[in-house]
Amino acid sequence: MFASSKTVSGIARASFIGARIALPVSARMVNHSLLRSKTSYSKELTGPMAKPMKGTARATAESFDDYYTEVKTGSGYNVVVDHLPESKGGKGPSPLEYALTSLAGCKTSAFKTLAKEAGFKIDNIQYKMSANFDPRGYNGGMTYAGFTHIKLDAKIKTSLTGEELKEAAEEVAHRCIIAATFEKAGVEMDVTWTKVE
Repeated sequence: MFASSKTVSGIARASFIGARIALPVSARMVNHSLLRSKTSYSKELTGPMAKPMKGTARATAESFDDYYTEVKTGSGYNVVVDHLPESKGGKGPSPLEYALTSLAGCKTSAFKTLAKEAGFKIDNIQYKMSANFDPRGYNGGMTYAGFTHIKLDAKIKTSLTGEELKEAAEEVAHRCIIAATFEKAGVEMDVTWTKVE
């Protein structure tokens, strides 16, 4: 029961702590600007890489009583999805929480792939995230049901300098498939990376 005369905001929140690892690479990247010419999405693609490629993510799912859904990923993992506890669910995270979890996991994957390519060290990444939406859309109201704004604060322990971190974060923003999907949908992304000792 949401009032239709004004915008009602909903907020989905999640915390995610990346696994603590030390990659066996050089402790400091000497010239991060070289990254753009070696690994950037903007580099000119030639040969087989010049042709469009198609990657596919797959999953199957089955819904039981109430909102409870069991999902089997294409890689063989079993995942439980449910509604928020206040909506009579509570057997697993909600789809909204999984969306934020996917964003954190994708950012981590992209950053650690970049670290291996460019030769810098990441010891730890921690994320704090929230996403705003108007719940009237989900409840049948004539308004957009999707996320309108995502805030992601990331703290990273890395060998990168502050300036190098800024450049690396920009590269990760282009590589992260989940972030790119949100951005193409028009979701406002407020992402902050902070270097910690």
